[in-house]
Amino acid sequence: MKKFLPKWFHLNLIHILAWSVFISYETVVAGLAFGLWAHPLTYFIHYSINIIFFYTFGNKLFPWAFEKKSYAIWRLLGVVAFGMLSFIILNFSSDFILIKLRFIHDKTKLQIEQKYVTRVLYRGVYFLIYSLAYYLLMSYLNARKRAEQSENLRLNGIIAEEKMKKQLSRAQNMFLKAQINPHFLFNTLDYIHHHVRGLSQEAGDAIISLSEMMRYAIDADQDEVFILLGKEIEQVEKLLGLYQLRQNYGLNIEIYFSQSVYGMKFIPLVLMTLTENMFKHGNILDEDTKALIAVYSDDSSLYIKTRNKINWSNAHTSSGKGLQNIRERLVYSYGSNVAFDYQGTDDGCFEVNIQLPLAAIDSVWSV
Repeated sequence: MKKFLPKWFHLNLIHILAWSVFISYETVVAGLAFGLWAHPLTYFIHYSINIIFFYTFGNKLFPWAFEKKSYAIWRLLGVVAFGMLSFIILNFSSDFILIKLRFIHDKTKLQIEQKYVTRVLYRGVYFLIYSLAYYLLMSYLNARKRAEQSENLRLNGIIAEEKMKKQLSRAQNMFLKAQINPHFLFNTLDYIHHHVRGLSQEAGDAIISLSEMMRYAIDADQDEVFILLGKEIEQVEKLLGLYQLRQNYGLNIEIYFSQSVYGMKFIPLVLMTLTENMFKHGNILDEDTKALIAVYSDDSSLYIKTRNKINWSNAHTSSGKGLQNIRERLVYSYGSNVAFDYQGTDDGCFEVNIQLPLAAIDSVWSV
C-alpha cells in the first residue's frame, strides 16, 4: 500500500493538479463573488460526486456508447439519461444527509422540484461536456499512440528485413567460399598425391584417405541429415589407418563393428568425433591398456562404446563441448530416450557409452 500510493499519485499527477486548480477556482470565486461559503465536508462530497460522474462517462460510458456506430445515438441517449438521473439522485441524497447533519443550513424544505432539478441538471451538463471533451482528447491521443506504434513496428520490420538481407548475402558469400575452399584443398591434395605416389605408396594412399575423409565430413555437414552407419565406419577405419601409419603401426587399439549396424541410418560425424577425441586426449600407445571402439546392437538397442587411457598432458585442454554437442544432436534426432554417459574410471581410463533404442533409429527411415 505504501508503494502503491506514491506510484498512483505519480501516474495521476496532472489530473490531481487540474482538479485542485479547478476546485480552488470555483470555491474562491463563488465565495468572493456571491458570499457563498460551505462546510469543507460539503465541498468534499459534492466534488467527489462530480469527479466520479466525470470519469465514469469519460472512461466507461462514452467508450461503450461509441463502440458500435450503428447503435451509437441510442446508446448515447441511454447513458446520458441514466447518468443525469443518477447525478440528480446522488446530489439530492447527499444534500438531504448534509442538512440532517446540519452541515448545510437551508431554511427552505429540500424537495425535488423544478428549481432544484434545473440547478443540478445544469451542473450535470456542465461536467458532461467536460467529460465528453476528455473522452475525445483521450481517444485522439490513443489513436495517435497506436499509429506511432504501428509506424515503429513497420520501421522495425524494414530494419529487420534489411538486416536479414545483409545476413543472407553474407551467408551466401560464406557458402560460396566454403564451396571454393574445399575444392581448392581437394585439388591440392590430388596434386600432392600424384607427386608423392611415385616416392611412397603408403604416403600416396594416406593422402587419398585423408582427402576422402575430408570430403565425407564436408558433404555430411552440408548435405546429409542421416547417413548409413556403414559409411561412417569406413571413414573411421581410414582415420585409424592414418594414425597407425603416423605411429608406425604402434597403436594399441581394438575395434569391433558388428555386421548388424552397417545398414542402420544414423546422424553423421558421431563416430568420427569420438575417434578423433580418443587420439586427441587419450594415450593410444599405452602397451598395458588397450583402447577400444565398439559399435554393435541387440534386439532392442544400438550401442556405441569407446575406451582409452587418459593422456594427462592433454587432459586440461578438453572442454567437453564436443561430447556435449554429440549428446544434443542425438537427443534432437532420436528423442529423449537416448542414453549418453561419459566418465573417467579408477584405472585412469576414459569411457563413452551411448545406447539408442532401435525403434527410434527405425523411425528415421519413415521420415
